[in-house]
Amino acid sequence: MKRLQCAACHAAVTASEIEVDIAVSGNKPIGKFKVDRDGNGIIDAKEWSFVQAFLEQHHKGGYQINKSFTVTADVHTVTGKPVACASCHIDRKIFGRARLKSIGPTTYDIPVDPKLFLEEIPSIARYKETVHGKRGVLCADCHVSTAKISDTVCINCHKELFNLYKYSDHGTKDAAQCTDCHNPHRIKSYKDLDAQERVAICARCHKNYVSSHTWLPNTALHFHYLECTTCHSPESQKSMVFTFRYRTPQGESSLTYEEIKPLLPPGSDPASSIDINGDHIVSSYELGNFFLQLRERLGKQLYLDGSILVTQVYHNFTVTRHHEKECTACHSKDAPFYASMFLVVPEQEGQLYIAVKGTALSALPISLATDLTVLGEEKIRHEDIRRLFRAKGDERSAFMRELGLKWIDFVAVTLGILVFCFVVLHAVLRVFTRR
Repeated sequence: MKRLQCAACHAAVTASEIEVDIAVSGNKPIGKFKVDRDGNGIIDAKEWSFVQAFLEQHHKGGYQINKSFTVTADVHTVTGKPVACASCHIDRKIFGRARLKSIGPTTYDIPVDPKLFLEEIPSIARYKETVHGKRGVLCADCHVSTAKISDTVCINCHKELFNLYKYSDHGTKDAAQCTDCHNPHRIKSYKDLDAQERVAICARCHKNYVSSHTWLPNTALHFHYLECTTCHSPESQKSMVFTFRYRTPQGESSLTYEEIKPLLPPGSDPASSIDINGDHIVSSYELGNFFLQLRERLGKQLYLDGSILVTQVYHNFTVTRHHEKECTACHSKDAPFYASMFLVVPEQEGQLYIAVKGTALSALPISLATDLTVLGEEKIRHEDIRRLFRAKGDERSAFMRELGLKWIDFVAVTLGILVFCFVVLHAVLRVFTRR
């Protein structure tokens, strides 16, 4: 990182940005698909982890990430008192923008989530909204000295979990402390994190996780729907989790509580609105009924998405290569998550897990879950076909590999179009030949 300008803290900043340039060995261009995988024009935490994994796989020891923190400020406003830390690390009034300028010879100029390069520090006000804050854990309960927080502090409340973890590979090799994976200042609990957010935690150390799983068909697709713990902690409880999502010009988004709240009857909550008969388990009828109400009232391209998440963690991640050649461990009627299904609905604080009947998956109409099948493979979409024909060179080759089982849909659509064209051509020729 280049030195920070004095004006960033001691003057009135009118503009600021974090610029990232990655120097790599070699002159081979790196396609945009390697960086912006979903094509929405911004790099998030999941995509940045893929960038790091790509660099580790193809340029290990031969790349350097350079970050420049630049500001524009009025030097006539310089004061001795610096701005508050929150201006950069919480409110993002300064350095609230970041851009990836280039990787080697390839220029991008793509926005990046600035939180990836400027750590967010906790505030006392926001800490009260976290899991620890709500349970009455005080700052002084953990910060007993100026030294870095160690596992000995966590043991005071989580002794049973730590006794299990300390005999695992991570624990015996002192590879990671509790706070390396669990940020105690997060507003979200681990249960509220989606699959991509959980993968990003492991990717902080295991940057080569993509290249080390190339034996897995459709590697990127698996990491989209699964978290690392799904395979590397066999004794953890796995569940199929459904969420309401919708598409926007900027990309795909999950439904928020603010969007659901106006649709709920006065004095009711999402659970009672979905679980009509009050038996604490959602049937396919109840799920479909609530979905159609949401779609009609919100007027969004709403759909039901699914992923496989660990809903009860067993803190032993010793297994490194669990049934890697046995696809039926997941892709069969005996897969463990079929017996544990949940609908995740946003609440005012956190996420609500509502049990779903195991028959819901097979009973759901295709109009509800257009992007969800038993295999967890999305059906091919218009944007996939457009990207396939627009991409060039290495970008097209990479995207062709990522299509995975979508090739079946592509071939079927192509054959359907050819058959239709043949029938039309045959009819036209018959008309003309009769004349």
